[in-house]
Amino acid sequence: MNKWLKNLLVVLAIFSFLYYLILVILDGYFLGITLLWPLIGIICSLLVFLDFKGKLPKINKVFASVIGILILIFGCYACLNLFFILSPKEKIPDDSVDYIILLGGGLKMNGTPSSSVSNRLDVCAELWKGLNSNCKIVACGGHIKPAPFAESIMLEKELEKRRVSKEFILQEDKSLDTIQNLQNAAILLSQQTGCSLQEILDSKIVIVTSDYHLSRALWIAKRLGYKNTFGFSSKTAKYAILNSYLREILAITKLQLRILFTGKPTMLIVDEKSLQKNQ
Repeated sequence: MNKWLKNLLVVLAIFSFLYYLILVILDGYFLGITLLWPLIGIICSLLVFLDFKGKLPKINKVFASVIGILILIFGCYACLNLFFILSPKEKIPDDSVDYIILLGGGLKMNGTPSSSVSNRLDVCAELWKGLNSNCKIVACGGHIKPAPFAESIMLEKELEKRRVSKEFILQEDKSLDTIQNLQNAAILLSQQTGCSLQEILDSKIVIVTSDYHLSRALWIAKRLGYKNTFGFSSKTAKYAILNSYLREILAITKLQLRILFTGKPTMLIVDEKSLQKNQ
């Protein structure tokens, strides 16, 4: 192994372990995509160790070239997705809005919001106060273990702490991802207001989430049939940017593959009967 490559692997291993530790300490993340960092650290450490012991197998040049090409292709594809992530159509209507949908982003083990979710809550509360204090806020987030309870419960409590009246908050506590967030929020609003599902989809709705997540959320909303949505985002903490944007690149890739092979998510009005059965 070349000396520069060995040094690179050592630096990458140290960085990966330290970055994972920072995420765990500051935000309580230790599962999901966050586990990629210690995995990278372990792989890099193992390669350096095997090289030190002289047991690192020689890699065929053809195989190495194929791996290099695949990495290059994925890198270009990731850059395209990153451009999409960094180009959300963020706009707030000049007049009032009908509803606000606050997308969840995960709980810490102690039931408190992560920095990302806390920032979303701040932005959502200020938006509600500044635009139209009579509109309903749908706090989205189901129970994803090992969190102690549904995220929507925490979101409602935190919004109340930020002086949002409880009577204007609706809990959507069944969804486990962004698609379900937006599906269930529309159906919940229809049930609570007495409006048809189509009327809800035609309403003026602001989706509140983090900056890295907004483009995908608006794309999903459009595919589900939301006609008049606006995006409003919060900033991501500097230490979480790398992890958050890497996660989002993978999430968009997953969504693109899902659309390619299944055609879903589709227009919500078409799936209304099947969705209502699951409520």
